Amino acid sequence: AAAFTWGCTSCWGSKRGYYHAIHLPLILIELETAGGSFLGAVDELSLVLVCAGIAAAMAVLPHTGTSDRALCRRGLLINLLAGDFVEVCYPYMDRSVIVNIAGYLGSGLSCSTLVFFSKPGEIP
Repeated sequence: AAAFTWGCTSCWGSKRGYYHAIHLPLILIELETAGGSFLGAVDELSLVLVCAGIAAAMAVLPHTGTSDRALCRRGLLINLLAGDFVEVCYPYMDRSVIVNIAGYLGSGLSCSTLVFFSKPGEIP
């Protein structure tokens, strides 16, 4: 339950600007001291890949407009190649309760999966 909450909190914090103020500096500190970053893995799973999934879905849904479809394809590509455009999914999360819930569920479940399959003291 704690890992699920952690993933959801990561998504929530990113949508409100806490990622650059809190999460990213902690990732950098962890990388500097441990050589790897568990928080970086949380970032990749609960933010980058969840947003890539939302962008992929929005890019193929028939009701998505042409400009939105192009933006989502670009966001999907950037997220999968560089992991640096998670903001592309936030307008779609804000517009749809279902997409918002799915995004939070994806964030929570991905973080839970990470914790479940990690060995104690292991940094992915």
